[in-house]
Amino acid sequence: MVKTTYNSISPIYIFGQTGTGKQVLAELIHTLKHDDLKDFYHINCSALTETLLESELFGHEKGAFTGAEKKKVGLFEKANGGTLFLDEIATMSPTMQNKVITAIETKKFRPVGSEKEITSHFRLIAATSSDLSQEVAKGKFRSDLFFRINGIHLKMPSLKERKEDINDLVNIIALKHESQKALFLTKEIRSTLKKYEWPGNIRELKNLVHSWLDRNITKPELSDVPSHIINNENIFTRPQYRYLSKKNLKQIKELGLREFLHEIEMEAISTLYKENNKKIRPTARALNVHTDKIYSFINKNQGVQYDLFH
Repeated sequence: MVKTTYNSISPIYIFGQTGTGKQVLAELIHTLKHDDLKDFYHINCSALTETLLESELFGHEKGAFTGAEKKKVGLFEKANGGTLFLDEIATMSPTMQNKVITAIETKKFRPVGSEKEITSHFRLIAATSSDLSQEVAKGKFRSDLFFRINGIHLKMPSLKERKEDINDLVNIIALKHESQKALFLTKEIRSTLKKYEWPGNIRELKNLVHSWLDRNITKPELSDVPSHIINNENIFTRPQYRYLSKKNLKQIKELGLREFLHEIEMEAISTLYKENNKKIRPTARALNVHTDKIYSFINKNQGVQYDLFH
């Protein structure tokens, strides 16, 4: 299916669960046309506020708003002649959707605070972890924007649907690791990995491979494999994940569910960020999230201390 995109200039929409490798696929599609396209640009729409997202995409002029101390070139302009990958586009607000569809349709836009119209011809790839057609049906996503980006539809299967690829994926992930060391998997390890259901998809497999290589393990033994993988146990269905304490229930009533979940997320990020010596990549890897999520946390919460459970 990917090969059918080679000679097409149509926008591409990738749908797949979190961690299935949508960005990897987008980069592969770009690479297939590397002779015709320039650079590849990626942004996770869910990791930024509406204001920051607008600035990242459209750019802004110096003095356009408080804090705009210098001119910023946006991704729409940078991607001219290349590929722009909009990850989690479903999380865009209605206001941003209105602004983005014009840029996508006309290839023209104005940076924030500018009266000058800029033309940019880029190849668009968009991705979501939620079914965009359902978001349209719920009225949460513009139908005209959906039809505009849904030129070629690609669905990413979950890792449990493609277990025969696990050994190849391990090799690819290992070669992309900073150590660039090869991994040797015994028959026992390969069998164990194939029996596991991989609820975290390729991202979970990537974390496992990185944990081995970070510890200089190139021939992992069964003792190097987490117990929940050996036992084919989804850790998110363990009793401690299914039941809330009375204290948690009280906090939900006080804060509301959305704010409570936000506080839990911030607490987890804050704690692991400190444990990983305030390093972005190890924190993102430990939390099984994109680095953009950690950058967004830092930008939004400089100096904020989370102590919900302390």
